[in-house]
Amino acid sequence: MTNYSHNTYISVKRQWAALFRPCLCLAVASLAAVSCDTGVVDFGTLESVQEIIDSKDQIQTTTAQFEAVSWSDTLGHVSQNARNCYFGQVIDPVTGVGIRADYACQLHCFEGELFPHDSMIVNKTAAGLVQCDSCELIVYYNSWYGDKNAPLKAGILPLDKANIMDSYEVFESNVDLMKYVEKPAKVVASKTFTAWDNTLTNAALTATTHAHGTRISLPLETGHSIMQQYYANPRSFKDTYTFLRTICPGYYVRYDGGDDAMVKVSATSLNVYYRLKTKYNGNDTIYNACTNFVGTGEVVQATHFESVNLDKLLSQKNCTYVSSPAGVYTEVVLPIDDIVKGHEADSLARVQLTMNRYNANPTEQYDNNLVFGAPKGLAMIMKKELTSFFAKGYKLEAEKFAYAELSSQYNTYDFTNIALLVSYMHRMKKEGDTEWNHVVLVPVTVQMDNTYGNVIAVNHDMDVTAARLVGGDTKLKVNVTYSRYK
Repeated sequence: MTNYSHNTYISVKRQWAALFRPCLCLAVASLAAVSCDTGVVDFGTLESVQEIIDSKDQIQTTTAQFEAVSWSDTLGHVSQNARNCYFGQVIDPVTGVGIRADYACQLHCFEGELFPHDSMIVNKTAAGLVQCDSCELIVYYNSWYGDKNAPLKAGILPLDKANIMDSYEVFESNVDLMKYVEKPAKVVASKTFTAWDNTLTNAALTATTHAHGTRISLPLETGHSIMQQYYANPRSFKDTYTFLRTICPGYYVRYDGGDDAMVKVSATSLNVYYRLKTKYNGNDTIYNACTNFVGTGEVVQATHFESVNLDKLLSQKNCTYVSSPAGVYTEVVLPIDDIVKGHEADSLARVQLTMNRYNANPTEQYDNNLVFGAPKGLAMIMKKELTSFFAKGYKLEAEKFAYAELSSQYNTYDFTNIALLVSYMHRMKKEGDTEWNHVVLVPVTVQMDNTYGNVIAVNHDMDVTAARLVGGDTKLKVNVTYSRYK
């Protein structure tokens, strides 16, 4: 018997800022850009500005240092840009933060001929209706957190054709996925599995061609129905939009138990298996075949996150925290009035804030597999702009945003120049906002352009992360450089 896959599974994949006096504004404006430098992105290229300063004998610079206060708080939930989904539950032994996740996904219907002519299908009822041989849902994941051998239990619930997840909807991390489930809600399949499939050999699991995942058997009726509806009305399969609304809107992969493990789901595939008969070299030949309907970032999918133990974390006064996807951020009150006082005739050339990260207590014994990694990058955003920043299509505005990556060498997030942001916030004071000088530090992922390395998109980081930062009772240091004409 020959194996044949009818459809192929496709694996989808920093300015100079004149704050009080507009010296050199024209020269500097041409330098406005988001640049990458030693792992830090700021709006403005200080090095270019400094060259201008150094080349002008009539310009002199002075420096000063101020203190800022900070504390931890939480958003409660964050908007998600679901390229991946998450499933499982993990607790960080260092911070005590726990994250539980499950997800729902739609399925893509490939255009074209999905099944062969019905006369070729081997398995049929007495009345001649085609039938599948088996049907399953495969959850593929490219990485995991925690203990790879810890068991997780998944329950599979069909989604509702009458309440389709809308592609224009912004899903929050606390989204209620049950409202998209077919009524009455029914678990049609379940499975307990581990991220590391111990039914396979280590050689198979570590092969470059191996895709990690778990196979969940679905009722035969699911496959029978899909095949029979295809032959009765192929137009229901003409595109994904129609398929979702008439045949299969997708599945909710619900977390039903387990601990100490979470998988990062890259794709979910509904596979319908059947045999077909044809002739090969004049002989009748039976083939094993499979038709796939795949859920990836190209169709709608959403993860429900639930966080625990945040109160204990937020109550700590000797430090601050950032954590995703728990929505924990560090809030900082920048000393903008102090920065301005006595320098009203100066220009603001540079404002630097470095956030130092604490390492885990070396006297404590932690399972490194369970310790949450630190966020790769933090965004600094005005607190009043936080919600709209992400809601309005992740639009970047230089004076409202700064970004710093974690330095593996210094264990810091270094915002090398937030002069534009400080300048903007000083102007915003006139609007009467009581929190005009507050910024928040949020874990994010960024997308760079391929030509200049500029930041072109920012999203909430949905990976499991946590970092303890110097702050709270310890004041932060803000280093400022001013410039003026002699």
